Amino acid sequence: MNRNISKKQLVYLLFLAILIIPLTSCNKEKKAQMPPPKVQMVKVLQTKVPVPVDFVGQTYGYQDIPIRARVDGFLTGVHFQEGSRVRKGQLLYTIDPEQYKAVEASNLSLVSEAKTMLVKAEADLNRIRPLAAINAVSKSDLDAAVAQYDAAKAQVEAAEAQLKYSRINLSYTTIYSPIEGIIGRTEAKTGEYVGKYPNPVVLNTVSSIDTILVNFSISEGEFLRLSRMIIERNERKINEETPDTTKKSRISLILSDGTVFEQPGRFNFADREVDPSTGTILMQAAFYNPQKLLRPGQFARIKVII
Repeated sequence: MNRNISKKQLVYLLFLAILIIPLTSCNKEKKAQMPPPKVQMVKVLQTKVPVPVDFVGQTYGYQDIPIRARVDGFLTGVHFQEGSRVRKGQLLYTIDPEQYKAVEASNLSLVSEAKTMLVKAEADLNRIRPLAAINAVSKSDLDAAVAQYDAAKAQVEAAEAQLKYSRINLSYTTIYSPIEGIIGRTEAKTGEYVGKYPNPVVLNTVSSIDTILVNFSISEGEFLRLSRMIIERNERKINEETPDTTKKSRISLILSDGTVFEQPGRFNFADREVDPSTGTILMQAAFYNPQKLLRPGQFARIKVII
């Protein structure tokens, strides 16, 4: 082979080198580049997020009825066990009735006396009326007899009213439970004089606790939000296509030990006005209390889902 390279061949080799060098460098750059990262796709959904709001409240019985001494006297009997369940109409207290029996007997005699006077006035009127018809007596005598009869009749009515009043006071010496519920600690014992200050007038309280009420206060802004929530819920109840599936869990009761009361609550009422001194409005929720776990006066925390 001819060792001498012609000028033409040299030019050809240089041309090939110029073409190969860029291709080689491009391949190296491609090998040095990192592959693109994998991107995980997530589908975004728009939904309503429940927001719990807490309020501090206090429990009350569905009915908290004070037992009062409506007449004064010495307490002669306490006929229940404190803290027990009592029936409607069950005898609770007795007050010494002797002074009221004496008043009743006095008024009863006044009724008898008034009725006797009425009988006499009626007899006089019946005797004078036919005589006046034949002008045997003057018209003034007839008028006096009629007036006497009317006065005697009114006297009977007044005496009977006094007798009724005395019997009402006598009935107040026996005190019965107005409702079925739990009775508390008695404020007076047998032998105490009750019915006038400073002696006990409110002897006890009977509470119906089958349903417990919780009173709590919220601000104006929170009241507006809750009102809109209730309006929207009522609209969903009307519209069958979008029923309210969270209605039962919107109101819950957190007890003082941190546990959640098992029964769901419902709004009972909102007060008629906002308290101008605090800027809050009183709200009330009701909770069914079948096991009688809740009692009036307990601390309670209401959790409302907004």
